[in-house]
Amino acid sequence: MSTGVDRGPNDRREELPSASEIASEVARIGRQNGIEPTTVVVFGSYASGDPSPSSDADVVVVSPNFEEDDVYARRYYWDWDWNHDEYPALDLIPLRPDEFREFSSRSNHIVATAAETGATFEFSAGATRQPTSSRV
Repeated sequence: MSTGVDRGPNDRREELPSASEIASEVARIGRQNGIEPTTVVVFGSYASGDPSPSSDADVVVVSPNFEEDDVYARRYYWDWDWNHDEYPALDLIPLRPDEFREFSSRSNHIVATAAETGATFEFSAGATRQPTSSRV
């Protein structure tokens, strides 16, 4: 997907990645930094199949390896390592499994919406399986 053109997070793209490609890149960055994501949920326009070139990627990443209590501090590796030349701007919600379960059960919570409407990808030992959701 490389275009050879440097892009910022808000520059328009001609070729858009799939939800699966976004989830795989989120997992790759996590693994390279010792986070080992178990679940990645891509939701919003990339999950529903109607992103525009200026759409951001809405993502929940779940890992038991987050040490920081501050959810915003957990975004550190993706803030530094996300490739804006090949992927859209990333709107990331990093959660531990217990937080994901709690927030998924709250009505009208953004994580519940993500879990209900998003494309869910399970990861183990660096491999991805097909989405467990029918929305891709």
